[in-house]
Amino acid sequence: AVFGGAMAGLVRQWLGLKRINWKVAGMVALVAEILQKSAILLWAKPFEAALAFEQAVGVPTTIISVIGSALFFLIIDDIKARQELSGAEAARTALNIASQTLPYLRQGLNASSAAHTAQLVYDLSGVDYVAITDRHNVLAVVGKETRLPEEAMLMTHVDKALNKNESTIQ
Repeated sequence: AVFGGAMAGLVRQWLGLKRINWKVAGMVALVAEILQKSAILLWAKPFEAALAFEQAVGVPTTIISVIGSALFFLIIDDIKARQELSGAEAARTALNIASQTLPYLRQGLNASSAAHTAQLVYDLSGVDYVAITDRHNVLAVVGKETRLPEEAMLMTHVDKALNKNESTIQ
């Protein structure tokens, strides 16, 4: 384990995290296992017992270690790819919402433009409800009937957002 950890750290320093893939991880695990097994044979006493042990378990443990390390990096790569896709999908949704709501919001923020905008945001985003307010009133609320908040609760969120001078998502 010490050899493997030290080697992995050195390889990361040498290659950088972005260039390490499942093949590199598998090779590091293979070299670490060979070094570990060599150390066991070199230092263990009696040598014959260590040799018998390594002959019995050396190949299976090396295979498991290499496969495990490679699978670990494949899982990490899959998670990274899913995060990138999720971020790209969110950006695409935001741009789609912006482009579709722009014609309504160009009219100014009023009950009609807010109603159209809220409906589009609700349809495109997959949230439970969308509320659009000005500084004092709820202009539009769209969503699942069982999830719609009361106007007083919405205005509490609006007041908090106005006091902080920032948008909020609740």
